[in-house]
Formats: sequence, structure tokens, C-alpha cells
Amino acid sequence: MICRSILKYIQVNHQRRLHLTYGLLRRETGTSTSTELWEAIAFLTGDRAHVLETNFEFIDDENEYHPLLKSDVVQARRTGVFYHPVTGEKVERFEESILAYFTPTAYVLERAVRGDEL
Repeated sequence: MICRSILKYIQVNHQRRLHLTYGLLRRETGTSTSTELWEAIAFLTGDRAHVLETNFEFIDDENEYHPLLKSDVVQARRTGVFYHPVTGEKVERFEESILAYFTPTAYVLERAVRGDEL
């Protein structure tokens, strides 16, 4: 049911730039527990379904958003060190400022544009 709600949201909103945050998905699906939503997200981002891609962004002290490569996030988590992507300054407590979001895969967007059922 949650996966269907996410697919329907993509189908209806495919013309807009879809930047699907956890909060937006929770609101749009009406999910009452975070476990259910995370399970749906895990399935939709997995190799079997491959409906959504996971992306990351860094929000700095100026509230500016900076897209990050997955490899940069993996390295920061592994080393415990993260540098601002523009200034190069070391960011303390960077975990609070790196957010995940999801985007539909190109295949899913193509199908939505054609009007195919997702």
C-alpha cells in the first residue's frame, strides 16, 4: 500500500522536479510508523524494484543546499570527517546537516511521462 502511494505520487507529479524527502513521503503516504515507510523505501531503492535512487545533500549554516556524491557521504561516515563542499572548512557534527532524499529513476520517469501505469 505504501509503495503504491509513492508510485501514484510520482505518476501525478512527474512534471515537477521530484525531490522526495522522508517527510514528504510520510505525509503523502499517510504512514503512521517510520518502520513501514523505511521498509517501503528500502524496497523501492533496491535492485529488484529500482524505482527510486538515493541522493544526499548538505545544508550549510547559510541554509544553502549542496548536492553530495554518495562516495563523499560514505567517506565522511567512515572517517568521521566532512569538509564543506565550497569552502573546504571542516564541518563539526556534519551528520545533522547531511540529508537523504530520493528521486525516481529515469526508467520510472519515462513511464510516467508516457502515461504508463507504474
